[in-house]
Amino acid sequence: MALEGLAGDYKAAPFISREEIRRLAVAHGTKPSLRSHPNVVSLSERQQKEL
Repeated sequence: MALEGLAGDYKAAPFISREEIRRLAVAHGTKPSLRSHPNVVSLSERQQKEL
């Protein structure tokens, strides 16, 4: 990427508005939280089990 910048071949990413991001997020839907997953153990719980 540094060579592209020196050569002047760098193209900026297209502008995406917050509204477009919001629409994409709504269309994509929600995913369940990993924190609420029953198989996930927090670091503090893991350390307590080792003691």
